[in-house]
Amino acid sequence: MNLFTKAELQQVERAIVAAEQKTTGEIVPLICVRAEHYFEGAYIFSILCTICFSFLSLASPVWITVHHLLYGQLFAFLPALH
Repeated sequence: MNLFTKAELQQVERAIVAAEQKTTGEIVPLICVRAEHYFEGAYIFSILCTICFSFLSLASPVWITVHHLLYGQLFAFLPALH
């Protein structure tokens, strides 16, 4: 899979060598087809929603069944499934 011509690769190499001379670090270029989606934010939001829903259900005067709790947790975790 050749995404770049030889001239483009040499240009990238020269730019990396020039940048590395100005720093003590090493630059490693990486080309990927697709970047991963980061789920941490959605998971944290889902967990917070589940905790809040649980506390609200305890304070509610209406009798809440296990099914209601499961639906609430499912609703809270929907953003993480996106």
